[in-house]
Amino acid sequence: MDNKRIILATALAFFVMLAYSYYTKNSVPLTAKDVLLQKEQAEHVIQHDTHDTLSYDTVVIDNAQNDTVYENEYVRFVLNRATGVIKEVLLKEHSSLIHLYPLANKGLGLLMPTVSTVSFQHLQEQDRSGIVLQSNGKSREYILTGHVLQTTFRGENTIQLYMPVHTEESKQDARYIRLLVKDSSGLTHNVKINRALKQAASFDNAAWVALSFKHHSLLFDPDITASVTINPHTSKEGFIITIKSNKDNLILKSYFGPNYSPILSKIDDNWSSLLDYGVLNNTMKGMLTICYRLTRNYGLAIIVLALFFNMLFAPLTIKSYRSMKKMQGLQPHMQALKEQYKDNPQAINKEMMALYKQHNVNPMGGCLPMLLQIPVFIALYNTLMRSYELKNATFLWVKDLSVPDKLLTLPQALPFIGSDFNLLPVLMAVLMFVQQKMSPTPKSSGAAMPSLWFLPIIFGVIFYKFPAGLVLYWFTNSLSMLVLQNIGRK
Repeated sequence: MDNKRIILATALAFFVMLAYSYYTKNSVPLTAKDVLLQKEQAEHVIQHDTHDTLSYDTVVIDNAQNDTVYENEYVRFVLNRATGVIKEVLLKEHSSLIHLYPLANKGLGLLMPTVSTVSFQHLQEQDRSGIVLQSNGKSREYILTGHVLQTTFRGENTIQLYMPVHTEESKQDARYIRLLVKDSSGLTHNVKINRALKQAASFDNAAWVALSFKHHSLLFDPDITASVTINPHTSKEGFIITIKSNKDNLILKSYFGPNYSPILSKIDDNWSSLLDYGVLNNTMKGMLTICYRLTRNYGLAIIVLALFFNMLFAPLTIKSYRSMKKMQGLQPHMQALKEQYKDNPQAINKEMMALYKQHNVNPMGGCLPMLLQIPVFIALYNTLMRSYELKNATFLWVKDLSVPDKLLTLPQALPFIGSDFNLLPVLMAVLMFVQQKMSPTPKSSGAAMPSLWFLPIIFGVIFYKFPAGLVLYWFTNSLSMLVLQNIGRK
């Protein structure tokens, strides 16, 4: 009974955590089919008819000969000098290129002019990090500094941004994509991606608008508060964000970079709310940062964090194990009551409750303390899954805590495993087997135990593709739970 309650309670905690994380994420669909729309509750958000879609068909010849690459040590972007449109954005991280914004369709991209007949002429180039374009009294100056592209528009007060649905993100990572708009009052609105594909929305006095991915973001911040309108594109394969200022000119800062608080707050404190994931998640992120400052290693920080929470819940955990031990001792009495009142279920329940009361045993005492930890597990799961700090963070043989640990590459791909052998999930499954073997099992329940042997294997398969940081936390948690289990048996 002890082993069965431990494993089932742990399984329940994990599956509730996993289901909650899937429920709370905004998925990015491949099509907008069968999407149920909800009415917007905020009064200052104006919803338009679902048939109100925006068509942008440029007549400027989007000749690849006009494409020019501009870059610095952090960012590379492709600009079409005739249309003034940014067609591609890549981030430079650790000797690799990350496709933050994919190559869009002809004439579509970032910083699109609203007048489709515009044709810019090359006026001045500033090294490889900037350029000045002009056209019939209009001009644009692009200056790339760090992760920020500042664009000064003269003669233009309305800019459009095309956001395609199809991204470089995997299906698992696509769940973390968010479309955010922050207004001048400081309130940040999360616009569902499915809604943006089918229904228009407008925001007055917007401070900035951003498309945030798991580890990186595209953020656009006008120099003054402006109106932001989000319209589905006629192709149904994306949506267009329109930023409109009440001035004749517009200065727009475009951030292309990581979801990393030190970088964002250094550029603009107002951008830090991009990383606001809720009170509990923010608290967990702060605790992880504190642990890192103490250990100077994110692997050790995750271990310290896991041990901290196990110590915090240790009294409840030990109490639960002792409660289960008492339940084991009552098994003969419970079996005798079942035999005595086998034809009277109500009498059995009444006598059982009297037995629990006599021996001061709570039948839910074995599971309830573990269930109380579910909110903590959920917050830690979300924090570790989207934490940019874990990217390229090393620990022992793990080269990157944000991806599976990849101890070695197999000569041939295997089903469910692939071509990489990840050691941490295997160690976690082995530890769960050990936990099962070390748990005493009364003879009366021995026949039921073989049905639980597969749970460690299921957990190992589920965790196999998870980031090493998350598996490390769960492994540490399981190991400390095993120690507390032995303490509770004494």
